[in-house]
Amino acid sequence: MRIVQLANFYSETSGGLRTALHSLAAEYTAAGHEVVRIVPGARPGERQLGSARHIEVAGMRLGSTGYRVVTDHAALGRLLAQLAPDVIELSDKTTMVGPAGRMRAQHGMPVVLLSHERIDAILRGKVPRGVPLTRLADTWNRRLARQCDAVVCASTFAAVEWVRVRAPRVERIALGVDLSVFAPDPAAHAGTSSALQLVCVGRLSSEKNPALAIETVRALVARRVHCELHMVGDGPLASTLRADAGDLPVRFHGHVGDRAQVAALLRRADVALAPCTVETFGLSALEAMACGTPVVVSPKGALGELIAAGTGAIADATPNAFAAAVVDVARCDRRIATIFTRAHAERFPWSATGKRMLQLMGRLIDERSARSLHPSAPQALHLRG
Repeated sequence: MRIVQLANFYSETSGGLRTALHSLAAEYTAAGHEVVRIVPGARPGERQLGSARHIEVAGMRLGSTGYRVVTDHAALGRLLAQLAPDVIELSDKTTMVGPAGRMRAQHGMPVVLLSHERIDAILRGKVPRGVPLTRLADTWNRRLARQCDAVVCASTFAAVEWVRVRAPRVERIALGVDLSVFAPDPAAHAGTSSALQLVCVGRLSSEKNPALAIETVRALVARRVHCELHMVGDGPLASTLRADAGDLPVRFHGHVGDRAQVAALLRRADVALAPCTVETFGLSALEAMACGTPVVVSPKGALGELIAAGTGAIADATPNAFAAAVVDVARCDRRIATIFTRAHAERFPWSATGKRMLQLMGRLIDERSARSLHPSAPQALHLRG
């Protein structure tokens, strides 16, 4: 089948969304399917990128974020009609919803929405107090659910907002990790610094809460813990965080596009920090575990769902709580921690994610065909996990 991936907020420096799109495309093509990816870009055009035919269409730039969104619905609609997909994989909750929904209504192909973020969680703190955020998010999500055949969530945390509005079909499908790139290396710690090595990978933006990683180092230094933090990522808070770090032992690596280099930084660390409180899965945390590195995470969001015994710790999202958790985790035998974290990560290969996505798409296509033959047949409410 021909699968068309639609995504806004996609760029060369995108994190989890870009990783998920490319990894899923590789699994789909390996299974014999065709993948076409459509994203906004500064220079519209087409090329082969990884496993997918990659099409960039004109998109409006969103301030200094580096992101763009497609605003020409008519052009996107014409492109979709020309491509005639068998199924649309929608990784957007904004401007691409309308064209995808119209293609679904007019031509009958299923639309699968990948819910990469929770609207109510990611906007909390960004809207004025008193704004009925939950009610507004629910209204928007009801509209989205009417445009799709299924909503895919990677965690229980991500699924909550859809269950709350009684979305007709919510599927729980975990994301994955590249177990060949992100893998332990017994020699990674040979001859390294005596300082406790910490790493934090993620976009330097407010929703990712990177300031907590900096303040955790400050709390560790106050405890006289000899440590060094490696911040991997870029974003609008980069200059502010550098200034706040001052003379703390923090090294900013900026955006690292080479996944092998990211893996090297992860496997050299003693502990990885995942401070985000609104994460809907936690790809960077899982990548750290795949490298054999334990992770300290916040109890809020989905990160706590990802932690298992021996893979790290869950701590309140405060500097002192994170610092205490880092000290406790670092006391554990690293060889044993590597065994536990790697074994846990191996439960999440991208092949399993791709297989479940393709099974879902196949069922939706079959159900659409059946409804065209029996249009009066009732639709059931699904919640799978």
